[in-house]
Amino acid sequence: MTRSTNCPRSSSALIAGLVLLAGAADMASAQRWQRPVGTQLHEGALDVEYTRDGGSISVGWRYNDAGVPDAFVVKHKRDGSVEWDLEFGGGRPDIAYSVIQTRDDGYAIAFETLNAMPGFELGIYKIDSSGAYMWAMTYPGTWQTDPIHKPYPGPAIEEDANTADLLVTGNISGRPLLLRTDPFGNYLYNRIYTIPGADNLVELAFTDLKVDDESIVISGTGRRTDFAGVTHQDSYLMRTDPLGFPMWANLYDSTNVPDLGVRETGDGLDLRRADAADGMIYLAGRTDLGRAFSPKLGTYLLAVDGLGLPMFDNSLELSPNDQLADDRIESAYAAVRHDAGSRQVYVAGMRARSTTTTAAWAFDDSTALLNWANGYNRLSEGEGVDIDKKHCGPVVAGVIDSSPWPNGNGGLDIHHVKLNASGDSGCQQTRLNPRQDPPRFRPEPVQLSIEEFQEQVDFDFPPRPVGSGDAPFCYSAFCNPCPIDFDGDGLLTTNDFFAFLVLYQNADPAADLFADGVINTNDFFAFLAAYQAGCS
Repeated sequence: MTRSTNCPRSSSALIAGLVLLAGAADMASAQRWQRPVGTQLHEGALDVEYTRDGGSISVGWRYNDAGVPDAFVVKHKRDGSVEWDLEFGGGRPDIAYSVIQTRDDGYAIAFETLNAMPGFELGIYKIDSSGAYMWAMTYPGTWQTDPIHKPYPGPAIEEDANTADLLVTGNISGRPLLLRTDPFGNYLYNRIYTIPGADNLVELAFTDLKVDDESIVISGTGRRTDFAGVTHQDSYLMRTDPLGFPMWANLYDSTNVPDLGVRETGDGLDLRRADAADGMIYLAGRTDLGRAFSPKLGTYLLAVDGLGLPMFDNSLELSPNDQLADDRIESAYAAVRHDAGSRQVYVAGMRARSTTTTAAWAFDDSTALLNWANGYNRLSEGEGVDIDKKHCGPVVAGVIDSSPWPNGNGGLDIHHVKLNASGDSGCQQTRLNPRQDPPRFRPEPVQLSIEEFQEQVDFDFPPRPVGSGDAPFCYSAFCNPCPIDFDGDGLLTTNDFFAFLVLYQNADPAADLFADGVINTNDFFAFLAAYQAGCS
């Protein structure tokens, strides 16, 4: 395999021989799973990213023995199991919100802390590829003072591909900020954005950012009260130059409910990358669909061009005839990723129905039409769901109450879910059929002014390895954690052998049984050895 989102093929001569051996075997789905990851204490994931070795890394929180949240980092293997984990923090709360793999193959984590100097509560924590501590810094920012978003999304982090600089969004006393450091965390600038003369537009909060070759794109939410006393809340996008000076900034007021204000949040963000000429920007968030007394009933997707001009939006709901229905899709942090290979836009969040479930759905990237929507098992909290699309299928992470399940670790754990391009996890799930509303827009350009702080403080609490447990699980009698039981019937038969050959032919990551990132004869012999040994 390579780092491309399209999985390559292996030797054509070997493939030909294997195909002859396989005969007319049916195509099998990629290996998929759902896992709780944690201990008897409470853990949760707020972000997840694929890593270059085909695994993934998730960050979030873990309550320590004193009942205080520490920042929690888990490196997952290709099958979702734990490769290593660590916990960092002091005697007061620390929460990790966002993670990226940097060009040196280490990881940079954006977090907030109450263990540093007051007012310097926004931090970056840097570890190497094995999880070893490298450095940590805190910068001007204040703990959970975003004035708009509930649940609080926390800071987001990205790396500038040209310079390896790190960029982080945050807030300070209710005002949004953009931080830029060099690759070692040394302060470059810290921009705080305000709206001049804003007597009718008083609140603005950032949630996510992405970096392209020549600019920075930031998503968020603006909330204003007009002169008639009516509160308006709209999704927000801003593009800046590399120095953080705005090129354009827009609020997007979706008016798909006649004569009613519709309140949205601008949460997750992604860019259609350089393989497409139009530079499309995708934003996902929450919408109340114009129902002031029943908020957050729907999921909201917006697409704009590179100049911020709206192309389309879409709003989804599960119960269109009942304004107070409990059966609804919510976006939580509304993570969104565009996949150029499948031409889909993947969104992850939560679905509420008495208890909550992880939810994911996929849209056509040019029309915003829904391709599929799924719910995945029971959650006790919908906070902290994110998604990424690489290595032939998205991965989602959030929080699950695993204590009722036989393989659960007790209490709240990370909920780690691997899907194929059709949204299937291979375990229990629910196919959802939400209603789609027609798009309408009323964008409003926003003028911004900039302030700057120029201070930072060291933060050097060492990480503490914690050794989480993990277990593959499916809420179905037919789901078997045996990695070579490709048809999921709980038995090893020739069907699994033929299924492996098809996966091998298509260089599917599920065929990488040797776990070296390459599909070759090592994987073939690894399958034969596992097949002969059987699965317990």
